[in-house]
Formats: sequence, structure tokens, C-alpha cells
Amino acid sequence: DYTLGDVNNDGSINGVDLADISSYLRKENPWNFTFPAADTDADGKISIGDLVGVQNIALGNGIVPPTDDDEIQTANILSIKDFDGYRTQSVPVSLTNKDGITAYQCDIHLPEGLKIWEDVFVDNRTGYNFSYSSLPGGILRCVAYSETTEPFGDNGELFSLRIDKVGTYELKISNIRMSTSEGHESGAPDASATLIMKDFTPGDVNNDGYVSLLDYAIDQNVKFWGKVSEGYI
Repeated sequence: DYTLGDVNNDGSINGVDLADISSYLRKENPWNFTFPAADTDADGKISIGDLVGVQNIALGNGIVPPTDDDEIQTANILSIKDFDGYRTQSVPVSLTNKDGITAYQCDIHLPEGLKIWEDVFVDNRTGYNFSYSSLPGGILRCVAYSETTEPFGDNGELFSLRIDKVGTYELKISNIRMSTSEGHESGAPDASATLIMKDFTPGDVNNDGYVSLLDYAIDQNVKFWGKVSEGYI
């Protein structure tokens, strides 16, 4: 026996069940995962729309069976632009959110040899849960959802990647699935970009390509004041 939404079969439906579905989508093995309780539309698979379905049950919105659209739509997309900068700088990933997206998943394909920081992701939105797991083949599986079923917000930067290796890389984001608060799920086109990551020049504090007295002044300001004086920006 099971209760729809009680994913871990502990007798209650709450944020732990949402975390378990997120974990399942990221190819982890959550404890006591009850597949039929998570499959809110009874289609025989677990998707980002099912996570939203369980969330609606947990929030008292009732059972809102998700609808799964296998077609790729272009109203809501993730995008990443070509980047030419220095290693450890943040590479932004942006969201176009025309339909009020509240949850998504995606795969980030890291080229062979590309090194990332442990805190690879910099969240640029508040009020949502973001998790990722490393999969074979250099893939990072990401799952995020609004904690209140409120949409992520208007178009703009969603999160950033911090990359710590010099070189030129092709970065790809695929398997993008998105859902609204009503559980309407659909796919989005793959995104890709060329990243040119350059090394720092020793002593070039402001990364302007030159080592000068200005770099020394900025360095001293930071040491003394803890910040760069306005005149040096």
C-alpha cells in the first residue's frame, strides 16, 4: 500500500519527499523510494512534473496530475552565451520564462579535462532548491524547483558556473525539462557555447592586461580598507 505523494512511505508528505524525487531524478538511490507514490500521473516514469505534483499535494493544493508534452517548445529555454574571460570567473546560464516555470532539470556536459570548483554553481535566484549530481561521462545532472510553487521570475541569469582551467571548451546543456506549478511539463532545446578561459597575469590585479601602479593601488586599498575605492573602479 502507498499514499500518493508519500514518496518515502513515512506517513507524511513534505519537503523530504520532494528531496527524494530530486535525488531520484539525479540518478541517486533515495532511501525507501516508493515509485507509485511519486508517479503522480501514473505514466510509468518519474519526471520533473511529478515532483511538482507531489509538491502540490504537500502544500494542500490537492492532486494536480502533471501533463507531459514530449514536443520541444521554445517559449521557455535555458541559454548560455559564448564566454571569453579568465578562469574562476562565473559563466552565466540564463532562463527565458514566459509560462511561469517553477521547476526544471538539465544535464551539463563537461568537456574532458575541464576542471570545476567544488562550489561550481552560484545561485542567482532565491527561494528555490537547487541540487546536482555527477554522472558518468562528465555530466552534471541538475534539478531545481521553487519552494513555494512561485515561478522563478522574469527572464535573466539563473545560475552561474565557475570554471578553473585555462583553455577553450565547448559546453553543452541537454535533457532540459521544465514544469509550471500546474504540472505542465515540456522539453526545451539544447544549449551550447564556446568558453575561452584565460590565465591571470601575475600582478595584474584588475585584469586589464597590464601590470602598473594602478594594480598596486587597488591591492593596497583592498588590504587597508577591505574594498576597492570608488575612484579605482
